[in-house]
Amino acid sequence: MNIKPLMLKSISVLLCIALSVIMLAGCAATAPKKKATRESAAQKRKAMDFFLEGKVASAKKEYSKAITSYIEALQYDPDSDEILIALATAFLREKKILSALHFTRLAVQKNPGNPKSWRLLHQLEQHVGETARAAEAIKMYISLSPEVSFPDYIRLALYYFDLDNVKEAKKLLFTLIKGEKTTAEDMGDVAGLLAEKGYTEDALKIYERMVKQDPLYAEVWIYIARIYEKKRRWEDAKNAYLKGLEKNPESIRLMVAIGNYYLGENDWDYAITYFENAAAAGLKEADASGIEYNKIRKTLCALYFYAGRDADARAVLERFKNDGHDDSMLYFSLGKAMNFLERYEEAVEYYHKGLERAEEDILENILVSALKGYAGALIKLERNEEALELVHDVAGSLIQDGETLKVLEASIFMDMGLYDDAIAIYEWLLPLDPQNIRYLLRLGQIYSEAEEYKKAEETILKIREIDPENIGYLTQLSLVYDLSDQIKKAEKALLKVLDIDPDNALTLNNLAYMYIERDMKLSKAIKMVIRALEIQPQNGAYHDTLGWGYYKKGKYSKAKEHIEKALKWEDTDGKGIIYDHYGDICAKLDLKKEAIDAYRKAIEMDEDINRIQPKLDKLLK
Repeated sequence: MNIKPLMLKSISVLLCIALSVIMLAGCAATAPKKKATRESAAQKRKAMDFFLEGKVASAKKEYSKAITSYIEALQYDPDSDEILIALATAFLREKKILSALHFTRLAVQKNPGNPKSWRLLHQLEQHVGETARAAEAIKMYISLSPEVSFPDYIRLALYYFDLDNVKEAKKLLFTLIKGEKTTAEDMGDVAGLLAEKGYTEDALKIYERMVKQDPLYAEVWIYIARIYEKKRRWEDAKNAYLKGLEKNPESIRLMVAIGNYYLGENDWDYAITYFENAAAAGLKEADASGIEYNKIRKTLCALYFYAGRDADARAVLERFKNDGHDDSMLYFSLGKAMNFLERYEEAVEYYHKGLERAEEDILENILVSALKGYAGALIKLERNEEALELVHDVAGSLIQDGETLKVLEASIFMDMGLYDDAIAIYEWLLPLDPQNIRYLLRLGQIYSEAEEYKKAEETILKIREIDPENIGYLTQLSLVYDLSDQIKKAEKALLKVLDIDPDNALTLNNLAYMYIERDMKLSKAIKMVIRALEIQPQNGAYHDTLGWGYYKKGKYSKAKEHIEKALKWEDTDGKGIIYDHYGDICAKLDLKKEAIDAYRKAIEMDEDINRIQPKLDKLLK
């Protein structure tokens, strides 16, 4: 596609002419033009002979030999930009980037009107990190080349973004899609780039224009919904998915996307409906391998377990076993489901089967997640020795990266309460990478769990020295201050985050919970956590905070409603304190059996028995 914005073209052509004039003037000042002679013609022939030798060598991928021939050719014809570009390309094939860059720059000087030279120059300047030079080079290429592709303009826009020239980047992008004949693919590329760079409103306008032109373009509805999800506009995201499916009732991708949306909300029944529809449609359209269809069925298998439909789940699992598609990913997803459902024996069984079937090319992050889930289930069953063996023996044979293995090991030690061992690992890792913010945050968290608050504070504050613009450390620091009863410091840290990012849902929740726990500013706290839930309505921890706030205000029915949502949406690790809160609320509502069950659950989940047992004993009497 040959698109040339007039302003860009005219500026670039003028620059090209200026460069040519400068080059010609320089040549005239140093050496007057000579008439052709027999000697110069002979040199040209020799240059051509060596040039052709180089071409033959390059065709055979003998680049060192080609480089030698091209250099010989240059001795006889030093002004040939064609020879210079061939030499630069051979150096590039040999991965000698700086040499390639040197000769490409010479080629541009010799003949600033050759678009091929500018294209190669832009690639090399980009490779060495010279973004401004790369941008100028691709602008010259666009102005000179008779055939410019759409990705070339996208690349130039990317350079503008990298150079913080947002105005120019957006101007170029909107110029590209201004015409009515712009293809949907090109519009999608522009919208995708704007969304990636954080200009979601601009991206939405383009996507909305696309669906007006073609409402049957299912993929665009998914893009729109994902932008809404990124902006935490959950209801808008859901409506976009549903409207897209209404226009494209046969779209498997939209069925899966909506199913995943409801899965994220732990709304198992709705999620199952859409995944069942996708599986039925996928069965008709499955390719020879059946990979996509099987992926949908694997999700369904886990969903049936989540929804308590064990018979349906086991029927799907049996079919997978019969046709040989019960791979590691299936068992890992089932292990995760069993952990969520607190069925730890089954979680151990599924994770074990998944590891037995782990393929050689499985991604390391998937393995790490599975090993953490497996070890977590063993720890819940108080099989700590097996958890340690899993990390030392099994993980060591599966994970090649030593640092990743150590981080996994530290995580398992944390879950087991072996804080000294976890600390020792991070104190060994940090000297290898002293500016690793993730390591510092994790070490600070471990010190905090071990009640070494001073060390936790010192560790986390190092992040401010490394990256003064990073405010993420303030959340962890506030927890340290909260746990060590330095409430004013904790409040100050969280308010500082909200000054910079008023809609930071996690900070709104954390500050609200701190107020509620200490019976401070209850009305303000409730407003804050309501705002957090507007941003993340399916967050279980936030519903627990709101429910606990209503409890403190004496609004027990409202409190119960939100705590039940918290139990639905929060994962296993966070449920102990929620069950404790639920017990207190049910006791106030005179729901004695529910309160007893909740307190027992809280104790099972390792909440402080000394705090909960007296409340349980009182009800039992």
